[in-house]
Amino acid sequence: MRRSLARVLGTLALVLPAGGAQAQNFYGVHGGYAKAIGNSADFASDGAAFELRWRRFNRGRTAFEIVAGYTQLGLEGAIQDRIDFYEGLIKVKNEAAQFQGGPGNGFMMAEYGTFESFHAGLNLHFTLSKSTRLTPYFNFGAAAYSWKVPFRLRFSRVPFFGEQHAFDPLVDIPFYSGIQPDEDLDFTNQHTSGGLNASLGTTYRVQRHLTLDAEVRTHLLFTTGEGDRELGVDDQDYLDNISFVLLQGGLHYRF
Repeated sequence: MRRSLARVLGTLALVLPAGGAQAQNFYGVHGGYAKAIGNSADFASDGAAFELRWRRFNRGRTAFEIVAGYTQLGLEGAIQDRIDFYEGLIKVKNEAAQFQGGPGNGFMMAEYGTFESFHAGLNLHFTLSKSTRLTPYFNFGAAAYSWKVPFRLRFSRVPFFGEQHAFDPLVDIPFYSGIQPDEDLDFTNQHTSGGLNASLGTTYRVQRHLTLDAEVRTHLLFTTGEGDRELGVDDQDYLDNISFVLLQGGLHYRF
């Protein structure tokens, strides 16, 4: 009986204390520069990113992370090209209306902001060594991304030549027939999508409870820019599979 009890206690001593003693929980904050890449660079520029992380090391050099973050990018490129296209269309319609004695004073206002993405997910973290102050690491994971690209065009007093909408192309034989009602063309996309991310970085252990990170992280969102098929004008192919890279620094503290 004593031998059996000793064996049980010995097993518990090897398993429970070892796991509890070596498990480490780090709470961190990351932030830095964001840049659109791939096809996403056609509509977005640079911006900033911010993340909160909870990293748990078990025995060995692996850990898992729970992450929540925010990314913001400026809008340009394809967005501005579309604005220029419709401004040119209105100019042509105004000139055609004036040629036929109409007022020809239609105009358009563009409203757009920034690309914004909130994400939450789970990462796996691999570090080369836990015994040295400076060590590289690799990190990858999956997340859910709630993202938005706000973009709307507002048409007012656009000359009417028989088109269905103020933003429709001019008909082959334009005959001025009056003024189109004010109309909006909303390109805004707001969805929640899945995605992946991966990073390469370096950790520097300042002291027992504090580490500093520097990393390059890439995010890929499984998105689509498909719009209203009935209108046929608001497809945004440049929103397919949004991707961006982050250059970040971070601080982690073990309580």
